[in-house]
Amino acid sequence: MVVHYSPPWANTHIIGIAGSSGSGKTSLAVRIVSALNLPWVVILSMDSFYKSLKPEESARAFKNEYDFDAPSSIDFDVLVERLRDLKQGRKAEIPVYSFEKHQRVEHTTTIYSCHVLILEGIFALYDPRVLELLDMKIFVDTDADVCLARRLARDIKYRGRDIHGAIKQWTAFVKPNFELYVEPQKKNADIMVPRGIENSIAIDMIVKHIQRALLSKSDEHIKTLRALGQGYDADEPLPANVKVLKDTPQLRAMHTILHDEETTREDFVFYFDRLATLLVERGSDHLAFKPKEVQTPQGLTYAGLELSKDVSAVVILRSGGTLEVGLRRVVPDARIGRLLIQSNARTGEPELHYQNLPSSLAKDSVLVLDPQVATGAGALMAVTVLKDHGVDEERIVFVTYLAGLGGLRRLTKVFPKLKIIVGKIQEGFERRWIDERYFGS
Repeated sequence: MVVHYSPPWANTHIIGIAGSSGSGKTSLAVRIVSALNLPWVVILSMDSFYKSLKPEESARAFKNEYDFDAPSSIDFDVLVERLRDLKQGRKAEIPVYSFEKHQRVEHTTTIYSCHVLILEGIFALYDPRVLELLDMKIFVDTDADVCLARRLARDIKYRGRDIHGAIKQWTAFVKPNFELYVEPQKKNADIMVPRGIENSIAIDMIVKHIQRALLSKSDEHIKTLRALGQGYDADEPLPANVKVLKDTPQLRAMHTILHDEETTREDFVFYFDRLATLLVERGSDHLAFKPKEVQTPQGLTYAGLELSKDVSAVVILRSGGTLEVGLRRVVPDARIGRLLIQSNARTGEPELHYQNLPSSLAKDSVLVLDPQVATGAGALMAVTVLKDHGVDEERIVFVTYLAGLGGLRRLTKVFPKLKIIVGKIQEGFERRWIDERYFGS
């Protein structure tokens, strides 16, 4: 039976911060991020979701006669769609709006794997669909004169307006629309924050709420990982898609050298590179091939095969780097991407710290390189990331040297179509040590 696995960034904790233009929403969001001091907290500005203007609207905008402070100027349909993607842990492409051109630009910004998303904008608490997705709703209440001063400074410095145009916008649109559309959002707020970033008590309360929510999510994720390792008969065989290198005398001799504490680092690297080559070669047997005929130097026709898809390899940092020599020997032109997944020292929960994946990943055959699978938590996260970036499970080949039986069972339970190449299976848990021996740390 296939079991669903949700990564720790699923059910993203979304916070909405609304308030008048110039009230300090962005500053408050930045202060919250700074206080949390976590790498996976993202600020999303609603300015990104302004609608592209038609020619006549653009002409009015350049004359400071277009109303950017009415709800109709925001593309709420796209905003809600992106928020729903992020809430479900999926990748979201965020539009980029140019105030100099009053149009969306062609490129987008990608948000993925954030645990906390802070949505800030004058209409963050306006649309009922957005409100349904928010876990905390904040309204920043700041004196109107302070808001005007901040608005003038921002528009002149960052949005290419002169002081006359900025005051014209404020008088004609900002102030009346605050009374019509922005101020009524106070009734939707869970927390009112007077004085913005000067209100340290409110900020401390907000940060503690987020920390409690993240701790609760972490506990649930760890419970899920533990449950995935239960419910097996000790003698139950592994699925057929788990391929273990044939136990030959040569292979056993290499295992012996690699496990011997007396082995020098130079010898360890030499023999591990040999074994890495064998692993990647075996993994390459499961890539996609198509028929190809060639002419031999003897004038004969040879009916052979060639790769039908390009190959991308995803290296799990930093341990996965130990398999790169084998990769280069077998698939020298593979595109290489990297994921940095580390276990939290306190909880043992896997954490995604970095990703850099090939742009062609979704259409390539993909090798995942990680020399050691212990609990399987990091491997689960790695495959989840690839699937979220459009890679079919059937096109992924996971290559590892040393795998714990429990980790393999977790991985195959969640991803039954995943092909796994293993050098050696171990019964019990063993901490990660291969990268230390290989890199000498």
